[in-house]
Amino acid sequence: MKVTLELDLPAEVAHELPKDRRDLRELVERGWREWRRRELPEFEEFGELMARLARGMTPEEIPALKASPRLQRRVRTLLDKNSRMHLSRDEERELDQHEFVEHIVRLAKGQALLKLQAGSKP
Repeated sequence: MKVTLELDLPAEVAHELPKDRRDLRELVERGWREWRRRELPEFEEFGELMARLARGMTPEEIPALKASPRLQRRVRTLLDKNSRMHLSRDEERELDQHEFVEHIVRLAKGQALLKLQAGSKP
């Protein structure tokens, strides 16, 4: 499907836009993806998780970290869809981000457990 857009933009923005249609199309597509990502509550949750880790958590607190039920449902939905059919590029990126964050959490939990075990040895 093809959609034609007409935009009223300030001159300083219009002068900076790419002249080539393909570049302009790519700019709009990238901007849309970025805007859409910003609107997804799951990504805000990732930010909150990263902020908690960055602020510093005790080794006792880290093993209790887990995704919210909403985030767990979203990941399950993506995994189910991926097993039945191909994901869109955006969905693939989203699933990759979920997997990356899961990897970070697992590393943090592993380090916390090592610290707890080292602290409990006589």
